[in-house]
This record gives sequence, structure tokens and C-alpha cells, in this order.
Amino acid sequence: MTDANGGVGVPGATVRIANTVLATATGADGTYELRASVRPGTYQLAISSVGYANITQSLTLGTETQITADATLREDLVGLKEVVVTGNSVATSKQQLGNAISTVNARELTQGAAVQIDQALQGKVAGAQVSQNSGNPAGGISVRLRGTSTVVGSSDPLYIIDGVIVNNDSPELLDLGGYAQNRLVDLNPADIDRIEIIKGAAAAAIYGSRASNGVVQIFTKRGKEGKPSVTVSSNFIVSKIRKTLDVNTYPFRFTNTVASDLTQVPAERYDFQDQIFRTAVGTDNYVSVSGGSQATRYFFSGSYFKNQGIVDATDFDRKTGRLRLQQTLTNWASLSVGAIIPLVTAAKSRMAAS
Repeated sequence: MTDANGGVGVPGATVRIANTVLATATGADGTYELRASVRPGTYQLAISSVGYANITQSLTLGTETQITADATLREDLVGLKEVVVTGNSVATSKQQLGNAISTVNARELTQGAAVQIDQALQGKVAGAQVSQNSGNPAGGISVRLRGTSTVVGSSDPLYIIDGVIVNNDSPELLDLGGYAQNRLVDLNPADIDRIEIIKGAAAAAIYGSRASNGVVQIFTKRGKEGKPSVTVSSNFIVSKIRKTLDVNTYPFRFTNTVASDLTQVPAERYDFQDQIFRTAVGTDNYVSVSGGSQATRYFFSGSYFKNQGIVDATDFDRKTGRLRLQQTLTNWASLSVGAIIPLVTAAKSRMAAS
């Protein structure tokens, strides 16, 4: 393994056979040895190292017992050459971009049991304040990228899904958080490929005054060329209240308010928190199918999410379907069609009568 600039060996580079656990690391002189018992065929050799761009090269294994594979790594200057597509649909390299962009990938979004996209961003973006305003399982989520800028209007950032601006306005006169539900709850976090967040005020130069509170660009998953790939996941969720208020359980009470009279009579005490809160359970089921040819690529997913609230008689149901088709018409034209279908999105929030 050698450096493209000086031709010297690259130590500590990881050499792995793609889609397997077979891997090794290069020595101080850049040489490596990977012992593996695999069937003859064509494999992809993935090579990565800190400070260098990742590369993948094909490796054909036959009946021979030993094969030599050399590679050259090029420096990756902190991804400055990475292409970023901004709101005006112009590709721009990061070194020429006037905004600081934070990226959250799909794996980070699906960690935990987040109900909606903004909730999944909690703790994953530096400088972003994400807080839930109520105990409602589908209640309002406040996202602040640049602090609170207004009392009358909304301080939430501008949400854009695959280039389409999401209307997330609240009918409330004063948006104080409350129970206003974020419409991003219709989108399953498992359908997200990545999220790019622009926190700088310069984002308003791209999207106008609506971007004064920052921009959250959401890119959904699309089909890739190859054999059909099926993804199935199922999660079981348990939620319970962490701490309740202290309740007076002393079985006696004073008969009057005179300080000198300490006469007490038996009294029955109640802790209604036991009737309000419960151990809530939920389930999150997801399935997706993707694949296609060089000309046609497809992605389809369906999900069912049901989650109880820790307050009795509160819950949230979501059934969604998503479809994305990409068709290459000519060498200069292509067609992409997508749809997100919220089959059922319902939240119930009421206090059960006792």
C-alpha cells in the first residue's frame, strides 16, 4: 500500500473484503497479508486509512493459493473536495461553501427509538437544541439551531425533503411549543439516507428569509443498481416514568389548625400518580426492498409504528409507505418519481376517566 504523492508505504491502512469480516492492517512499510478461506470468484477489496480517500478495487480469486494486490492511496484533505448540492441546485465544493454544514448519516438516525426526524437529531448535531415539549408520544418537538429569534412566529428551522420545502406551520397564534405536532412525524427515520444541517445565517441567501433559523435538508434513500436487497427490522419499546413526585402517606391528620392542639385522627391518603402513569410498550416494524438495473432503479418501504405513552390513554400510531423510482431515459436525461404515503398517522391524548 503506497502513497500517491511520495510512493512510500502507508502504515496502519485497513484492508477488508467487502461485505465480510475478513480484514487486516498494513505494516510499517505498507505491506499486508490477508489469510482467508473463500470460494473462487470476484470480490471487492475495500481499503481505507485516516487522512486518505477510501478506495475499492475488484479482486478475482481462482484456484491459486496466493495472489498479490497493490493499491495507491490519495490524500483526502478533510473532504474539502466533496461536492455539496445547495438549494439553488448548483454543485459546490466544501472549500468554496460559505456555510458550515453538519451531516448525520442513516446509522446515527436509527440508533434509539426516535419517533420522528427532529427527535432523532437530539445529541447528534453540535449547537442544536432539541427538546420535547410534552409527554405526549407524538407531541411537539422544538429544534433550535440559532436560538429563539421571535415570540410571535416560529423559531424552528426550515425543513426540506428531497428538495421540497415542508410546510410545518402551526395554527396557534403564539407558537410556545405546546402540543403542536411536527409534520415530520409522518416520515420514518429508517427511510433517511442522510441529513445535512446549515446553521449559519448565510443560508438565507439560498432559501430566503424562511431560512433565518437554519435549514435541515433531508435526503431519503434511493434504489441502487444490483440484485434486490431486502431490509427487515423490528423493535420492541418499553417506556416508564423515571421519577414521580413525593406524596404524603402519613395515615393521620390534625383535627384543627390551632398550634397548641395536637389531636390527630386517622386519614386515608391516595397517590393518584399510580393511576395516571403506566409502563408503556410499543413496536416498530420496518421492511424495504431496493435494487434495479443500470437504467431503472427502485426503492419501496413500508412501516408500522405503535407506541403507548407513559400517561394512560395516550398513544401514537403510524403506518407509512414510500416509493422511489428512477429511470434513465437517455445519456442526458433521467426521470425520478417519489412519494411518501402516510396511510395512518394518529395520536390520541386524553385523560382516562377513573
